[in-house]
Formats: sequence, structure tokens, C-alpha cells
Amino acid sequence: MTRSFAFLLAALLAGARAVAADTPAAADEATRTAVQRFRAATDPAEARRAFDDLRARSTSSPHAALACGVLAAPPGSVVADRGVAIECLQRGAQAGLPEAQHRLALVLLDEPGGARRAEAEQLLAQAARELPESVYLLAKLRAARAADPDAATRSTIEQAAKAGYAPAQRELAGLSLRDGRRDEASAWLEKAAAQGDAESTFERAMLLAADGRESDVPQVVELLARASAQGSARAQYALGVRYLNADGVRRDSAQAADLFRRAAAAGLPDAQYAVGHVIADGLGTAADDALAPDLILPSLRPYRTRADVGTWVRDATVVPFLEDRLARHRYVAIGEFHVFGADADLPVMRRTVELAREHGLILHLHGDADAVERVFRQDPQARILWAHSGFTEPAVVGEMLRRHRNLWCDLAFRSDPATGGKVRPEWRALFAAHPDRFMVGTDTFTPERWLYVGEHADWAREWLADLPPALAERIAWRNGDALFAAVVRSRS
Repeated sequence: MTRSFAFLLAALLAGARAVAADTPAAADEATRTAVQRFRAATDPAEARRAFDDLRARSTSSPHAALACGVLAAPPGSVVADRGVAIECLQRGAQAGLPEAQHRLALVLLDEPGGARRAEAEQLLAQAARELPESVYLLAKLRAARAADPDAATRSTIEQAAKAGYAPAQRELAGLSLRDGRRDEASAWLEKAAAQGDAESTFERAMLLAADGRESDVPQVVELLARASAQGSARAQYALGVRYLNADGVRRDSAQAADLFRRAAAAGLPDAQYAVGHVIADGLGTAADDALAPDLILPSLRPYRTRADVGTWVRDATVVPFLEDRLARHRYVAIGEFHVFGADADLPVMRRTVELAREHGLILHLHGDADAVERVFRQDPQARILWAHSGFTEPAVVGEMLRRHRNLWCDLAFRSDPATGGKVRPEWRALFAAHPDRFMVGTDTFTPERWLYVGEHADWAREWLADLPPALAERIAWRNGDALFAAVVRSRS
């Protein structure tokens, strides 16, 4: 496979997976009901039962087979199973359902090394009798292998665009804009947007905004709002920036934070970065707390920027920053913050300890045992959550827990308590000796870490299953619940 063809295929599949995440319309009542049950499921077990019903029906109902395959195909699905997806989609494809043929082709195109590309193209050729997206994808795959792939690909895009296929119209607009034909690009975007293509609506807004005319701002905002409602992450981010900066709209920090979160959840890096900023400024945390006070426990880090990690404890401007945030927002902890050894006795750190005492907050301390000892000497009643259990050996952790009844330990970013799903003997003894002092942690200190939460949870569940159920439950959630519930009650 040539590099250009591999890049094209990756781009096609990226767009196709977004389409494949939506369950297709079902033709019979039983299939519709099972799909609705899956969509409405509030826990994985409930979703699995609905999926199993679909799979059982897939042998007799082509539409159930299609729905089953669509739900199992996306890697992030709670019922993700590539083998089952292929099995079910094959049933739908063999029954003559064009959408099943198209979606099966997408799965097969993702085979390493293009091993089943020929089979995928045959399926696309069958589906192309009814589906314009199959015509388009098949033509682009073939064009990529032509003697002049750029010319062949453009010809394919133009044909599909003229036939009314919105993604092709949007792509052709991009090519026209690249060639300096702005009016032609605008016309194609308008055609695609009229069909409900969210990204075309967003790109129309950006094209209009680039002209810089003040009179166009209301239309730009209207287009961004429409594209945002249709699910465009880029539009959500762009509209959020406008709400944050009062650019063409009234300033609304809560609305900006909500838009950034929606775009971040869709994987947009700029939005993920923006979420970090609104949280650092107290905007996102306050919004979260207001929306779900029973789920969100806000904690205040003494950092304005990433650079503060190594300098905050010697920066006197951190104190008014903390005082201001604590006066304006509700928190249950200060931290996670980094402090080691004698630095724990510096004035900024001492004031931080005082603020925690004044506001009844937990100190989430990332540091060594010496720093922990110094904080307890300043305030023997302080409550400290020792981040990462100090990244120190179990013997030291055990001794610290014996010395300080107000010390708890999180296990974030530590892989040493267990191996192969089995808890190591020294940690097992430590957990048994202090069953109410440990808690699982994920360390989502940066937005991209959220991508690994599911993987980390699976790993934690594996080794927790090696402990007695009552102890595992304490470490998994009860200890954290008890610690922070006490803070919430004391502040009510």
C-alpha cells in the first residue's frame, strides 16, 4: 500500500467510523425496541442484555443483524467485538441490505495491510446500487490507485458533489478554496449545509468570519450555533471561544465551558486544552459543581500555568490566587500540589496549610515523607491525601499510616501493587492492616489522560478482584466516599 493510499484510507475510515457509531433505522418493532433499550441503558450489563437480544434475533432478522453489527463495530462501544460485528454484518449483507454491505466493507477495509480490500470493494460495488456514500468511497479507493491519483480523485469528488453527496460537496469546496475560487467554495458549502452537513455549516461560518466584516458577525454566530447543535465539535469550540470573549454574543462563561466540554468529549485537542483553562480559572469547576454537586468534588490546584509546578511554593503571588478562588468558589481540597522536604516549611506552603484549616479542606500532597511530616507538625489536625502513596516503598507507606491517623493514600499512577491481576504480598498486607486508608486514583492531570481512564479501570478491577470483596470495595470507592463526604458535611 502506498503512503498516499494509506493516508486516504485512514481519512475515509475516520469519517466512516463517526457515521457507523449511529445505529441504523430498524425495519421491525422487535429490533427497534432492542436498539432503544441499548441506547437507554444506564449500565454496561443492561446494554449487554439488549445487545444479546439483537444478536439472538440476527439469525432470522437482517435488520437485527445490521443493528448488531453496527453496535459491535466501533472500538469504543461497550459491546465492541470485531468478530461479532463481521459475523452480524455478513448476515445483513447476504440478505441484500445495502447498509450492511457498506458497513461490512468499512470493517474489512480496516484489516491490517489491506488484506481484505478486494472483498470490501466487491461489497461496496453491491451497495453502490442504492447508497451514494458507497459510490463515493469505492470511486475514491479506485482513484487512489490510478496513474494520476490527484486528478482521478478530484474527478471522483466532482461527480459525487454534482450528484448531491454532501461530504463530496464539502471536500470540493476545500479544493476550490485552495485554488483561490472562494465564491465557488462558498456555493458548494451552502449546498452541503442545506442537507444538514454540520461541518459544512461550520466551514461556511469560518469562511464568512475570515472576511472580517462586522455586519457578518450575527450570521457567523447563527451558523456556528446551528453547526454546534448538529454536533460539530469544531463549531462547539469556536462558539465557546466567542462566549468566553464576548465576541458577537453576550459573555457567558458557563455556556463557554459547556461547549468546550462537548467538543473535548468528541476528541478535539483545542477544546481539551480550553477545558483545562476554564477549570484552572474556576469557571469549569464551578459549572460542574452546579450541574452535579453529588458527583463532582472540586479541588483547587495552586497552579496558574504548568510552569507553576516547580515554582509555586516560592511564588508569593500564589497566596492571593488561592485566597481569591476560595472566596468565590466551593472546594473540598487544595491540590494536587508538589512539595518536597524543607520546602514544606516555606511561607507559601505554610499559608496553604492555614487556608486548608480555615476552609476545612483536604490537602492533596504530592511529595516525600519528609514534606508530609512537616505539614503535620504545622497542623496536627490536617487531613492529607498522599498522592501516589508518595511513590515510595510499602514499608515507608505503612510506617507513615501508623504515625498519622489523618493520612490517606491514593494509588494513582502506581502499577507496583499488583502484577498479572494478583496483588503483591507486601501490598496485600498493607491493605489488610489499613483497610480504610487507601483509594484507587487515575491521575487525570491533563486532558489526554482521560483517554486511559477506561483502560486503568479495567486494570484496577482485575487486581481488586484478588482481594476480599469488602476490602476491594473500600479501596475502590468507599474510602474515598467516606473521606470526602465528611468534608462536604462539615461545610454544609
